[in-house]
Amino acid sequence: DRPREVVALFQGAEPRTLTWNAGGTSDWFDKANWDGEAVPSELDSVVFEGGTFEVKFPFEMKVVNWTQGGGAVGFVWTKASINSNGFNDNTVYYVEPIDAADTRLYSLSVTGDMTLNGESTKLWFGGLNAAVRHDVTVGGNFSMADTAAFELYAGGQADLADPSTFAAGGAKLKVGGDLTLDGSAVFYPCCHIETGAPVVMEVARTATIGEKATINANVRGYGRRVWNPGTGYYLKCFGPGAATNADQTGDPNRKGGSYGGLGGRVSASLFPDGVGYLLAPYLPGSAGIMRPDYGEIFSAGGAVRISAHKIVLNGKITANGDGGYCRAGGSGGGVWLTSHKFVLGANGKISARGGHCNYGSTGGGGGGRIAVMVKANVGQLEKLYATGVLKGGEVSNLADLPDWEGHFDVAGGVGGDSTDYGKPGTAVFVTAPTGVSPIVR
Repeated sequence: DRPREVVALFQGAEPRTLTWNAGGTSDWFDKANWDGEAVPSELDSVVFEGGTFEVKFPFEMKVVNWTQGGGAVGFVWTKASINSNGFNDNTVYYVEPIDAADTRLYSLSVTGDMTLNGESTKLWFGGLNAAVRHDVTVGGNFSMADTAAFELYAGGQADLADPSTFAAGGAKLKVGGDLTLDGSAVFYPCCHIETGAPVVMEVARTATIGEKATINANVRGYGRRVWNPGTGYYLKCFGPGAATNADQTGDPNRKGGSYGGLGGRVSASLFPDGVGYLLAPYLPGSAGIMRPDYGEIFSAGGAVRISAHKIVLNGKITANGDGGYCRAGGSGGGVWLTSHKFVLGANGKISARGGHCNYGSTGGGGGGRIAVMVKANVGQLEKLYATGVLKGGEVSNLADLPDWEGHFDVAGGVGGDSTDYGKPGTAVFVTAPTGVSPIVR
């Protein structure tokens, strides 16, 4: 049904450290690109000190340690060309999968530590709107520093009516030790913009976001699709808080996406309780309507889902929507952090703002949802995914907690007119009832 290629990976008798030397091509499977004249196997550690590498074939990558620095750029199951799309301050640079319809497994397993550092070092893993999930599993510690960046894409999942689909996500970064983002490092979790399947982060010990580091899910939530069959431009907006699923050229009622807050120009009767769950904001934000002959596919804030034994936030977590001229704002996204202990640093901030726009008859995006939860156990989290309900415990609005002043933002987006602003979203701190074991031990 498709061309096939067989690649033999011969395992050495002893563990090796193989350094990428880019011997003429960017192909991972070309042994001439490795200083040991061998393609890495599961007993080997890999080091990248510069250059570009590509993994073009679906397989389960396994190595002992992964060290990437020196400005090395990696494309794993993506086309090695970077696209841009967006508006205002949230232009998204993204990559496409080799084959968006391919469902063969693609994963990376690092049994030891995984490190990305140095200036301009970047790893692209997956690709926008792929069918297959993408998983990265690190048995030891995962760390990023300097200006290193890692962009992980969720693949679409079949049963989006089942909350367990969102619990599993369309991609997962699973860390058996500590996760540390330091320097000006950025991790980009990218949802499938049509299905909303998110990237899920699971950390066995401590997840630390340093002072200048960022988890950036801006406009990486539900998006849009535009097509022109020759009879005019057509638009489809995705997400449960999108005011419409289909809109043709000429409709002036460009409504903002809704989530914790209503999008501008959206009737309160459409989403009387907002969208999604107050205590379990696992959904990404929903798209705003735009003029269909424009081409922006990105709109709403994404989903940031972290579970860890301890979370230390001294940097930024952002999941903001965007909008613009004749482009209604996408809603803010969902940020759901669960841990046994949470530490808010002096520079820590979480933002899930609705997107702004700047033209009449165009609505700003509604604010997103933030929930910081401690001491929840597995059963409680499963219930929250299914129903959004937590019996007992303590729920506080972040706005009522002095320690959180200036550390969060769920504002609605600016509308084209003063009556078109999006409404604020929700932000809560939740302490689950104790007496049972926490989710991460």
